[in-house]
Amino acid sequence: MYITAWGFIVKNNDISQGGDLFPIENERVGKMFQAKKDSYKTICDNKVKRTLPNIEETQFQKKCNPVWKNYELTGSSEGTEKNPKFSKLKCQEEKIITAMDHHAQRLSNNGLDDVRFCYREDNAGLNQKLRYKMKLHEAFQNRGWLVFCQPP
Repeated sequence: MYITAWGFIVKNNDISQGGDLFPIENERVGKMFQAKKDSYKTICDNKVKRTLPNIEETQFQKKCNPVWKNYELTGSSEGTEKNPKFSKLKCQEEKIITAMDHHAQRLSNNGLDDVRFCYREDNAGLNQKLRYKMKLHEAFQNRGWLVFCQPP
């Protein structure tokens, strides 16, 4: 799963004329870690009996090799050390808003033009968490940007 942000520049300040789309950030939800043990695929024989043969052809994870682990996506909770989670708020603050600041600086024509972002997201449960909404709105208001949720 990825969290992806795109920007859209309106032509001649008129959305009916279209515009240009550009990528802002693409962040994968999870983390790489070292495999703790060798793992093997489950194989079904002719009698539909499941087996776990420890042979090289069925090995998909080797000890000490890097392996990707998907995390649960949450609004602001980072989980615990034993059960880590992916905080969308932390991703917004550290990656997406930082990238948006960079693009605003790049697109402002050396400060001559005023660049405003209008951010829109759906009404998924994690986007409705109070702490997430407050921090996101605060970060956008400090920059003069707008945040909208889709209507229910």
